[in-house]
Amino acid sequence: KNEPKNADLCYRVARTVARLSGNNTTALQKTHALVEKAHKLEPTRSDYLTELGYQYGLLGDDETALKSFKEASQVDEGNVQALIGVIKCQVMMGKLDDAEQQLEFLNEIQASMGKSTELLYLGALLSWRQKGNREDSVKALDATVQQLVEQTKEMVPSFGFYATFNPQFLLEIIREYLQHCPTEPSDPTDPPSPYTEKALKPLELLVKNVPG
Repeated sequence: KNEPKNADLCYRVARTVARLSGNNTTALQKTHALVEKAHKLEPTRSDYLTELGYQYGLLGDDETALKSFKEASQVDEGNVQALIGVIKCQVMMGKLDDAEQQLEFLNEIQASMGKSTELLYLGALLSWRQKGNREDSVKALDATVQQLVEQTKEMVPSFGFYATFNPQFLLEIIREYLQHCPTEPSDPTDPPSPYTEKALKPLELLVKNVPG
């Protein structure tokens, strides 16, 4: 209220709160309104458009999210997060061949820097959804989690920490592991599914850093 025209403040608050929202629709509608306000104040900021796309995705509107990510890419062709957003939307919308082509392109241009957690995760999604390759998908999820663990060790707790740590991303990884678990109840004497045990690692990381 005191800084109605501070676009960057709107953006930073919205990013952090959205990632701590637990997908609460009411909270996300409020954070989305803040990002929309930041975008209207500075319409040429590619990062604001990227965040708009991300939050549309959290609200379940992949089609509008895709439009925002594409617009962000047009404003700044070097915006890797926008390209990652485009690919994820394509996966969620079932446009798997398009997503695969985009991911191959992005992996090539990012080759010298190594794969980020987001690229590893997208690879996991495509391995399972497009090729039905559980082994490759789970390996990519394992690599994603391991990289997140290492990155978190270097982070300094702060307001912006939660935007970077992104609890929402960890929840997505956990859900991805759990879909590989048996759908039928196991015998009480059977050992836990290995995928359930794998899901515990990102869950422990989440609880440790966001205990509430």
